[in-house]
Amino acid sequence: MDRKIVGVLAAAALAVAACGTASTSSSPVTAPSPGAEASSAPPTAAPSPTPLDFEQILFGYDYQPETGTPGGSIVVADWQAANQLNPVISTSLANSYVLAATMRGLFTVTADGHWKPDLAAKMPKFSDQSIRVDPNGKGFEMDLELKPGLLWSDGVPLTLHDLEYTWKWVLDPAQVGVTTAGWDSIDRMDVSSDGLKATVHFKEAYAGYYGLFATSFLPEHWMKTIPIKDAAAKSYPLTPDIAKSPTNGPFKYDNATSDTIVLVRNDDWKAGDHPAYLDKVTFHYYPDNKEGVIAAFLTGDVDVALDLVQTDYDAIKGVDPSFGRALLAPAWLYEHLDLNQMGQGPGHGHPALKDPVVRQAIAQAIDRKAMFGTVFPGAPAGTDLVCTNAVPTNYWRLPDDQAKCPSYDVAAANAALDAAGYTKGPDGIRIDPKSKLPLVFEHCSSNTGFRTLGGDFLAKSLQQIGIKLDLNYVDSTTVLFANWPDVSADTKCNTYHGTYDTAEFGYSLTLDLFGNYYYSYHSEQIPTDANKGNGFNTVRFDDPEMDSALNVLKAALKPADQVEAAHKVQEQYIKDNVEIALYYRSEVRGYATKIKNLLWNPSSSTELWNIEDWFIGQ
Repeated sequence: MDRKIVGVLAAAALAVAACGTASTSSSPVTAPSPGAEASSAPPTAAPSPTPLDFEQILFGYDYQPETGTPGGSIVVADWQAANQLNPVISTSLANSYVLAATMRGLFTVTADGHWKPDLAAKMPKFSDQSIRVDPNGKGFEMDLELKPGLLWSDGVPLTLHDLEYTWKWVLDPAQVGVTTAGWDSIDRMDVSSDGLKATVHFKEAYAGYYGLFATSFLPEHWMKTIPIKDAAAKSYPLTPDIAKSPTNGPFKYDNATSDTIVLVRNDDWKAGDHPAYLDKVTFHYYPDNKEGVIAAFLTGDVDVALDLVQTDYDAIKGVDPSFGRALLAPAWLYEHLDLNQMGQGPGHGHPALKDPVVRQAIAQAIDRKAMFGTVFPGAPAGTDLVCTNAVPTNYWRLPDDQAKCPSYDVAAANAALDAAGYTKGPDGIRIDPKSKLPLVFEHCSSNTGFRTLGGDFLAKSLQQIGIKLDLNYVDSTTVLFANWPDVSADTKCNTYHGTYDTAEFGYSLTLDLFGNYYYSYHSEQIPTDANKGNGFNTVRFDDPEMDSALNVLKAALKPADQVEAAHKVQEQYIKDNVEIALYYRSEVRGYATKIKNLLWNPSSSTELWNIEDWFIGQ
C-alpha cells in the first residue's frame, strides 16, 4: 500500500505535460505481450520556461465516454484492505478506490489531468470572478454552486449546508486525528436558503482551495447522530451496518467485512448524466497475498486487479486477451525513505536523524539507479533526476538543471560523518557523539516483495557508512498507516505515532500542489498528544526555512505564484534531505476487457474516478 498526500483525499491527477497541456500520447514502458497494454502517460520532461496556459492545465479536460448499457457486476481485488471509509478521516490509497465510487466531492480530476465539476455545477475561477481576493489582500472568497436535485443515498437532500456542517465538524475541539488545515482558514460560509449556493470566505490566503473541496463532505443528518469520539469506528463501519451509512456517489454500501465490501447502484445519485451502469461492485481483499490477486485475475474470478507493481507484470502479461489486459504504466508517485526526526530515541526517531549531516550521508550512500534495478530487475529506469518530491511530468516540478541533487558518493558520506564525530565502534557501527547511541535504526515497511528487496538494498547501502538498519515488515493497513486513534501509542512501526526511525513507502501525488507539500512538511502539521494526532508531518521535520517556504506557498492563490513557491519548497526539500526520494514508480493493473470506459489514471484519484460510466460490453 502507498500513502497518498492528504491535502486532497479524493482527487489527484494524471501528470501534466511540460508544454502546459495534458497529453495522452503513448510512452510504452515495455513492448506489450498478448493481453498486455502499452503505457499511456505524458512524456517525461521537466517544466519548460515557456509561459504556461494555466486555464488549459487546470480546466481543459476532454472526456467523452462511450454510451453504455445498464446491468452486470464486477469484482475488484486488492492485496491491501480498506480500513477507513469516512472520507474526512481517510488517508490511505486503498480507501480511495472505494471512496471514488461512494463519496464524491464538489470537484474531481479527469484521467487526462484537469479539474472537472463533480457535485458542483461549475468550477470557480479567478477568470470569471467567482474567486475574489479581499480588498485588503489578506483573505479571499469563493462562490460555490451545487448541481440541483442532489440526494444522499437514503433520499435526504444533499446541500451545501452539509458542507457547512463538515467545516464545523472538522474544527470541533473533540476531534482526533483529523487535519484542520484549510478548514481553519475559513471564517464564514454564507449558504443560500435552498442550499444550492454558498460563498465561502477565507480569512487568510490558502492555496489548497480546490483540493479542500474535492474531498467529499459529510451528511449532516447522519453524522450528528454519532458522537465525534465514535466517528472513526461507527460513521462508516466495516461491518454489515455500513448499509445504513449514506453516500453521495454513484454507488452505496450493501455490506462490508474485513475482506469484502459490496456496493450496489445508488439510484438517488443525480450528479451525472445517468445512474451508474453497473448493478454491483464487489471489493474483495487478499490480505498480504498479491499472488492470490494475480491468480484470481488470470482465472477470471477478478475483473480488476489493483495495487500491483512492476515486479508483478511478468505474472499477468500473458493473460488471455479474450478476457483481460495487463497494463504497465508510469504512476504519479515516488518511492522514498522516510526519516523520523522526532528525536526521542531508537525506534522513536533516532536523535542522529535530526542531524543534517547524517541525512545527507544517507542520501549519498544510496545508488538510486542500482536500487531500482535490484527491486525491478530488467525494467527500464528513467533518466530524470530522482531527488525531489515531484515526478517528471508535474507542471510544477523543479527543472533538473536547477535541482542540486546529492550524488552517490560513499567516500564523501563517510568523510562527512568522520568529520562530524560519528566514530565507528568495534562492530563497524558509528556512534552518535551527542547521544552516545549507536546508529542502529528501526526500519519499517510493508510486507510485500519489492519492499523487502528494497529494505535489503537499503541496509547494505547504509552499512557502507556505518549505519545499521533493523528491518521490520508490517501490515500497511493495520500498522504502518493506521490512524492515530486506531492503534496504541507504542505500536511499533506506526508512522503517525512516530514509532520508527526510517520507513520506505510511496507517496501518491495530487493535482493540488499545495496539499502535496504543506501537510507533510510544515511544523504545525506534526502529530502530537497535545493536538490529538491532528497532523500529517510524520517525519516530524521542524525547520523555519521550510515553514517559511510553505507559508509562501500557502499564501499563493494564483497558479503562477504557486508554481514559483513550489520550486522553493523543492529546493529546500533537497537541501535539507527531508526525505530521500528513491525512484519513480510504474504500476501494473489487470483489467477485464469486457469493462468499457475504464481509463488508467496514474495517481491517487485512481481509475475508479469515473466508475459510474463503466459498463459491460463486447
